[in-house]
Amino acid sequence: SGQYANLSPVDAIKQAAKVTGMDENTLLAYAKIESGLRSGIQNSASSAAGLFQIVTPTWDSLVARKGPQYGIPPNASKSNPYYNAVMAAEYAKENLAQLTEYKSAGIEDSTAMYLAHHYGPSGANKIITQLKSDPNNLMRSAVSNSAYNSNQKEIGNHTVGSYVQQV
Repeated sequence: SGQYANLSPVDAIKQAAKVTGMDENTLLAYAKIESGLRSGIQNSASSAAGLFQIVTPTWDSLVARKGPQYGIPPNASKSNPYYNAVMAAEYAKENLAQLTEYKSAGIEDSTAMYLAHHYGPSGANKIITQLKSDPNNLMRSAVSNSAYNSNQKEIGNHTVGSYVQQV
C-alpha cells in the first residue's frame, strides 16, 4: 500500500534515486547485492526485509527521522519497494558521510554502502583500513565477534581483500 506501491523494484529504485539525489546505478547495484532486486524478501536469521534488507530498529528510526520529508507514513511497510529504497538511500547517505577512506582504497560507492550497512560505519572503516594496510589479513580479524558470527557463512575464510572484491 501507499505511494508508488505498485512500482517494480527497478522503477521504485529509480524514483527513490530521483527524490533523494542518490545515483540510481549505485542504488541498483546495492539492491542487487542485498536482495537480488526482490522486494518481498525476508531474512530468516534477522528482522531484515525488503529490497535493501533493513532491520526493524533501523527502519523505525529512519522512517521516524526521514520519512516525513518524503510523505512516508510512520507505519510504512518494509516490503513497499519505493519506501524501502528511499529509506535505504537516506541510510546510505548517512553512512557514506562517515566513511572517509573508501575512495582512496578503490572501493565503489555501492560496496562501501554494503560494508557500512552490514558492519556499521566504524566496522566498515576498520575493514577499509585493513584493506589498505594488509589486504591479506583474514576478514574474521577485521570485524567484531558478533559481526563475524552474524555473517560467518559469507565471511568464511576470506581475506579482507578477497571479501571486498567479491562484494
